[in-house]
Amino acid sequence: MKIREILAHRPNVEIHSMVKDFEKFSWKEMPTLEKLQKEHDMLIEALREEGIKINYTLKTIQSKPNLVFIRDSAFILDGKALILRLTSIRQGEELLVKERIFQLGIKIVGQLIYPCILEGSNIFLIDKKTALIGIDERGNLDGANKFKEIFKLEVYPIRQEKISENFNLIDKTAVISEEIVDSQLYNFLKENEFDIIIANRKESESGAIEFLQIDSNKLINFKCSLNKKLEKNGFDVVELEFKEFLKSSRGIKSLVLPLDYT
Repeated sequence: MKIREILAHRPNVEIHSMVKDFEKFSWKEMPTLEKLQKEHDMLIEALREEGIKINYTLKTIQSKPNLVFIRDSAFILDGKALILRLTSIRQGEELLVKERIFQLGIKIVGQLIYPCILEGSNIFLIDKKTALIGIDERGNLDGANKFKEIFKLEVYPIRQEKISENFNLIDKTAVISEEIVDSQLYNFLKENEFDIIIANRKESESGAIEFLQIDSNKLINFKCSLNKKLEKNGFDVVELEFKEFLKSSRGIKSLVLPLDYT
């Protein structure tokens, strides 16, 4: 995969809405807005240096502090967008993303509704004809089936809790947490002859596995021990000094919604 264009949401005043209840929004500590913005700007600059076109959302929703994790709100393939349905506490974020996608001239071919649940971080595109979808609290079979119907892909629904924290793909190489080596997901990867890199528990809990692939053998991640394993396997890693976003247990991949890629 080579990313050519993305959509991002720069952290804004919505972050302040969780000051008294950040754990409710799956943060381990309350982040500082200015530090989040600095780290986000660092990521965007790294993407620009790779020749990737950047688009931003133009608004915010003050009650939605997780807007920055924009990947979860939509999925785009070959110029067609599906607006996804997030877990209850985040529902509504997708409306802002939908509006911006429409403004950018991308065709919206569907929007998930009840009982579907599917967030973008649970979707792993194996190739242009095949996808793996994690089934957990952020993705159900209704969502996976609707995704399959709309994009006409071969879809493998895999039951695995917190799949985006424990698994990632970069072409035919899978990175998987040592915590789930005895799982349906691991067996699927072995049966389909993926190369496998094992990440330790600390790496998975920090969000290190949720790196962003930007080219066939190149990725962006925050500084961590996992990067050395990736480099030993022939991948080029662009490292960023992230600290504030680590309070969320989400990785860099979640901060970017790919709009155009090959």
